[in-house]
Amino acid sequence: MIAARNFNNRIALTLLELLIVVVILAIAAGLTVPIVQRSFTAQRVEKAGNLVRAGMNRARVRAMKSGDVYSFYYFPNSREYRVAPFRNDVIAQLKSSRSPSNEEVDSGSNFDFGDDRLPQGIVFLNGDVLLDARAEQAIQDNSVSERDLRPVLFYPDGSSQTARILLRCDDSLTQVHLRGMTGTTKLVPVDDSQIRGR
Repeated sequence: MIAARNFNNRIALTLLELLIVVVILAIAAGLTVPIVQRSFTAQRVEKAGNLVRAGMNRARVRAMKSGDVYSFYYFPNSREYRVAPFRNDVIAQLKSSRSPSNEEVDSGSNFDFGDDRLPQGIVFLNGDVLLDARAEQAIQDNSVSERDLRPVLFYPDGSSQTARILLRCDDSLTQVHLRGMTGTTKLVPVDDSQIRGR
């Protein structure tokens, strides 16, 4: 009789209790996944912004070392950018040697980003670049089509054009601000409503 009583009083979960636990876990996962995805997207955009900042710093240093005007070139609606001297022959070479489209590169690539490329899924959008007197003269001397690529100039004295370049990944946006007088950069997160209001 005692053995039967212990068998009937066993500690176990019923099917209903197991279903309740599974439903609670599913709800918790459903609430957590979007938060984690937004966090990863924000980190990727910040990483892309830091790559742009590093490229701009590279252009600034090369301009100061060489004594020539250098440029941070970026291609709108793509992941590509380059750091090179601001001259007609370089501009023509950049236009002709441009890599395949991002879709072609992404489909066969095992890397998240590579030489002068933003991480996958992040692209350059339009940017605002202040046209100062030195830039105006340099652009007149060199043929640049703003549809193909956009230059941001860096001068031998360590200064540059003032610029704001916008990066997008899904619904996350950030701007890289470049201060012309000092050639320094900073990342500024952007609310999507600010962009729609422009």
